[in-house]
Amino acid sequence: MVKQLIEEKRIGNAFNYQDAYYCLKRFKGNVRFEVINVNFLNRFEDWMMTPNACTRTTVGIKLRQLRVRTKTILNSYFGKGQKVPGIRRH
Repeated sequence: MVKQLIEEKRIGNAFNYQDAYYCLKRFKGNVRFEVINVNFLNRFEDWMMTPNACTRTTVGIKLRQLRVRTKTILNSYFGKGQKVPGIRRH
């Protein structure tokens, strides 16, 4: 995804995705998609908010990138607009 964004000259977005990836990797290493749930995300957010780590805005940016990537994966697996078991769409 980062490579595609760079090719599209969307450097800022590419940086945000790569930064979110490295932050997640520092938190728990290479994480399998199946272990990411609400509890995991709450712990990740708490970890990012430790003193002198990230501002609330930075946390929002990193979680937004994770949310977009998750949605992309689910759409490619289940089809865009399809109901995904266990996922409530807003």
